[in-house]
Amino acid sequence: VKKPNKLYWESILTNSLSPLTNRSIQGLYSPGSTFKMIVAIAALKHGVINSNTTHTCRGKIKFGNRLYHCWKTNGHGKMNVTDAIKQSCDVFFYEISKKVGIDKIAEVALDFGLGQSYDISMPNQKKGIIPNKSWKKNRMDESWYPGETLISAIGQGFVLTNPLQLAVMTSIIASNGKMIKPSILKNQRSNFKVNTKYSNEIKIIKEAMYKVVNENKGTAYKSRLEDVKFAGKTGTSQVKRISLSERESDDFRKKEKEWKSRDHALFVGYMPFDNPKFAISVVIEHGGSGASTAAPIASQIFKYIYNNKI
Repeated sequence: VKKPNKLYWESILTNSLSPLTNRSIQGLYSPGSTFKMIVAIAALKHGVINSNTTHTCRGKIKFGNRLYHCWKTNGHGKMNVTDAIKQSCDVFFYEISKKVGIDKIAEVALDFGLGQSYDISMPNQKKGIIPNKSWKKNRMDESWYPGETLISAIGQGFVLTNPLQLAVMTSIIASNGKMIKPSILKNQRSNFKVNTKYSNEIKIIKEAMYKVVNENKGTAYKSRLEDVKFAGKTGTSQVKRISLSERESDDFRKKEKEWKSRDHALFVGYMPFDNPKFAISVVIEHGGSGASTAAPIASQIFKYIYNNKI
């Protein structure tokens, strides 16, 4: 084997884009709105809401001494859990997270494969962070603040996941609770255990994920396919805090951000909707909106799979 050029090797090691990082298992990202499905399952499971519970989104809520904003400035209006996932309403999830609490949210997240590493013969996996009250106390010697629950509910704050974990989460939902264990070995078969603990909640989430892609006002509606139906959830992960003055400025919205300040774009989904065989997570670093960047890529991947009968 030819010895690598020293200057070339040093340029790789010092590259700010970290090209040697296996982002599928080592890249950690705030999951953004893809995490809302976990919060919804926790709220449904613990009786905080049912499928008919509604909250009215007016673009923001006040909690404590600060405002928590929805991405849609003028609000979504009245939302139930299906609508809130379909249109990705932040206010709905702020409201329900106050009642369900961070510990129950964290419990569900772990049950759906987040915060874990997997036996896939690939070293140096990063588990990320699924925070709860004891985690913060042990890590920072600080109490958990109620407002941190609201931020966590939209997949921001301390919550960190890698793309493989998001794909596992999606596959568990798609398979109605099968505890999928990923593998990189072709044709490996496993008899996955089925966790029936969340069966009723998963049905509601799957309906919402279908509407995200296949109904008008769904955040991924523009990425739908005619020949095969898939379901999913968009996410946009904020990497830079937006001040109130910036949020209210038309110039800020129109201004082109430098690459490293742009949001990460995410999408998780599965296909076909009626008989799922494939689950996916797409993360585009600094790609902007999950709806405009990540969802179209997932759609093209699903289209390729369908057209080539994989």
